[in-house]
Amino acid sequence: MAWTDQETQEVLNEIVKRAAADDGFRSRCLVDAHGVIKEVSGKAVPEDVTIVFAAEPKAAGGGGEIVIVLPDTASGGELSDDMLQSVSGGFLDRGKREECNQGSRAEF
Repeated sequence: MAWTDQETQEVLNEIVKRAAADDGFRSRCLVDAHGVIKEVSGKAVPEDVTIVFAAEPKAAGGGGEIVIVLPDTASGGELSDDMLQSVSGGFLDRGKREECNQGSRAEF
């Protein structure tokens, strides 16, 4: 059974809420994401789906973790146009500004 976006958001909100209030539950999130999701939602996540809950560092500026998702090696190391679009940002040519604003809600 597929998960809807609303259902996914509701389950994740409940997990975050419970993890903020219960150290035991939070610890289980870090070691058994699939089990916690099934406990909260009543639905199992397929085993071939990797889910990772990461702990926020306790001390400000004291380490932490950065997760970078690498592209599949089958792609030859090149990102597709869709993947590039999803991660791109930064400089926007002013000549393209009007073109981007048509049908877009982005503010510049």
